[in-house]
Amino acid sequence: MKTSNKIPPIYGALKKAFNISWDRGVVIAYEDTIHCKFRITDDLFVHECTHLKQHRNYPGGATKWYDKYIDDKDFRLSQELEAYRNQLDYIESSKDPHAKEKVIHILSSLCGEMYGNMINVAEAKEKLNIITKNYDRE
Repeated sequence: MKTSNKIPPIYGALKKAFNISWDRGVVIAYEDTIHCKFRITDDLFVHECTHLKQHRNYPGGATKWYDKYIDDKDFRLSQELEAYRNQLDYIESSKDPHAKEKVIHILSSLCGEMYGNMINVAEAKEKLNIITKNYDRE
């Protein structure tokens, strides 16, 4: 997998659909490269590698995958749930001392504007099989 700090070709469509900002550190997997203005964490790398695999396995590749991702909320949710589950598995297996903060960030991201508010926190916890007593805000 390659990484780049250059804006990928799909950025304009994603910015229009989700009001994202390159300068705020959005991460975009596209074709065979993970694009971000800043360095990303290992767990986020795992998340984005999941999307690269999804692109490779999707008929028509990354461009067609993004067409469906933008237009189909259920598809977008399924793809993000797979990527976040892999990210969570990595966090849990690595014994990351910041695991709780990362899980809270994952939940707020998945349930937020960046993905079109497509799921609420309770649903996200259930679908990601998050043990709430370990990660809930106190």
